[in-house]
Amino acid sequence: MVVRSSAPATGALVVSRRAGETIIIDTSDGLIEVSIARIGSGRVRLRVQTPLTVRVDRGEVHRANLASAAAGGTP
Repeated sequence: MVVRSSAPATGALVVSRRAGETIIIDTSDGLIEVSIARIGSGRVRLRVQTPLTVRVDRGEVHRANLASAAAGGTP
């Protein structure tokens, strides 16, 4: 059986990185570079470098913006 969906294809990548190491994401808007800036005290600080056309938010901010837009507000 073939199941078709209108949802975009997604994928997940789980990798181990040390401080100073990077992950590169190649998009149609350009490269996105995610670097591990610092690790400590149960936290990881990331540095995300993107083209100016790419918006980057924390997950909870993104979800709040989506909820606001769905309720008729502006993110």
